[in-house]
Amino acid sequence: MVSRIHWGKQGATTVIKNVDANNASGVMSRLLKNEQGNVIAIFAAAVFPLIGLVGGAVDMSRLYLVQTRLQAACDSGALMGRKVMAGGAWSDNSNRANTEAIRAFNANVQAGAYGTGTMTKAYAETGGKVTGTASVPVPMTLMKLFGQQQRTLSVTCSAEMRIPNSDVMFVLDTTGSMDSAVN
Repeated sequence: MVSRIHWGKQGATTVIKNVDANNASGVMSRLLKNEQGNVIAIFAAAVFPLIGLVGGAVDMSRLYLVQTRLQAACDSGALMGRKVMAGGAWSDNSNRANTEAIRAFNANVQAGAYGTGTMTKAYAETGGKVTGTASVPVPMTLMKLFGQQQRTLSVTCSAEMRIPNSDVMFVLDTTGSMDSAVN
């Protein structure tokens, strides 16, 4: 038995209703038809998918940004190592080409930027071609709620000198000096 007291202009009135187990389905159907308070239920049901969408967008944009910066740093290191190597060997001058490649890499990406972990980088040379690899773990922010703790990004790069020290020119003679017959 449920009793309620209603206050109105003429005083208090008591309403008494009997609710039994057989009538419980009627309460549920009335609750389903009642539109008052539905915003709270809809918001509660939508909050996790919304966090997933926003969290995915935030974390994916960070991953893309970190990968782009990591790739640029790897490329610059490979180019610098190949330039310093010139026509010599990778290990010449106390491994100077590798040292300069690492220095160029470090100048183009900041350690710990965007909440990243410890970066690993390595360069090597085979047959005049400098190759590099770099990787870094990136912790997730909002996607931790869905079990994604971190992602490790890896990039590769290479630099190769194909035609060393050659300049190609095209000259067009407009003076007419080549019109004469050769004697």
